[in-house]
Amino acid sequence: RAREEEEGGAMSSDPAPVIGSLDLSTAKLPEDVRRAAARAGLALSTVAYISNVGVLPGARCSGVAGELLSFAEATALAHLGVTRVFTHAKRSEMHDQKLLYFKHGYSLVEHHDHDHDQDHDQDKDQDQDKDQLEKKDTVLLTNSLV
Repeated sequence: RAREEEEGGAMSSDPAPVIGSLDLSTAKLPEDVRRAAARAGLALSTVAYISNVGVLPGARCSGVAGELLSFAEATALAHLGVTRVFTHAKRSEMHDQKLLYFKHGYSLVEHHDHDHDQDHDQDKDQDQDKDQLEKKDTVLLTNSLV
């Protein structure tokens, strides 16, 4: 629907089914994204984080996620002044060069320091311990929009 509005198309009276979505954030950036941006000399106002990319099972492998990603990046660049986006992906999927993010120009952030995160968060409660376990299976990826 957002693509129809941007392209000047009329919206139908019947809402189209939602088959995919993603979140793009410029305000609440994960700490490892903030550190990576600082290492790259980027102002936080030019950085965004993409998360929760999801497509209904019946619509997967049809280009929906790629379209969502392209639309989010183009919108972030044109309307928010974002020049670099970050996202997390599962470490176990990094061998697959067909991974959505690789197909869209993302690359691995070299200094993704989970060890620092773990030391820093050691004294936090058990809910965050679960987050730490999930972080160990993730890597940080980035893409320049300019």
